[in-house]
Amino acid sequence: MEERPIVFDAESVRAILDGSKTQTRRIVNPQPPALADDFEWVLSQDDEGWWQFACEKERPPGNDHPGGIEGHLWRTIKCPFGAPGDRLWVRSPWSVTFTESRNETWWSGPEGCGGLSFVTHGRPQKPKRLGKQSPRYMPRWVSSELRLPLLEVVSVRAERVQDITEDGAIAEGCEPHYMRVYVAGGEACGPDGCDARDEFRATWDELNANRGFPRESNPWVWSVEFRRMD
Repeated sequence: MEERPIVFDAESVRAILDGSKTQTRRIVNPQPPALADDFEWVLSQDDEGWWQFACEKERPPGNDHPGGIEGHLWRTIKCPFGAPGDRLWVRSPWSVTFTESRNETWWSGPEGCGGLSFVTHGRPQKPKRLGKQSPRYMPRWVSSELRLPLLEVVSVRAERVQDITEDGAIAEGCEPHYMRVYVAGGEACGPDGCDARDEFRATWDELNANRGFPRESNPWVWSVEFRRMD
């Protein structure tokens, strides 16, 4: 069992805490190259958690070959978020403030998460800069003191981002939207044509399009399912 950090924004932390988010999708890096139309990527995983990306195509029998499947291995990649049974400790937006009159340092977690904070006495040794801090530089001990979630990896798989199902989008913390519609004899709730995948698509592009991974390019992602341990 190994422990690794994982970054979530404040909204995702709130969703994890209330139990509505149990999956996350992260970019596979590097991305497998684009293939010609008659080739496809075939994935397999070994016992140590390495994923093999191989491109294959089926050839019909010919005069100079017996036909069958041909292809080659591109590379093997290990998911940076671990394997089932591993643990992920959460990094999130945080801030540090110092009260001179009381000689106290306040360490605060993401906003809207139930007042996650703690206090120490004296000026902080790290970080030296006060105010808002990058999630990527949150130490393990700060995450623990803030009582940010500790997660256990349930499953990991590589897939295309457009392969997400409605259940997968709901597990990402997205919700279908409904509106009131009027029917004979009264009113009832009906869908407004926007399912959970629509919300996921919009959120994905908001976070990843400017990074070069828009949904329409259908990048490969790590689909990580997890559960809270605390």
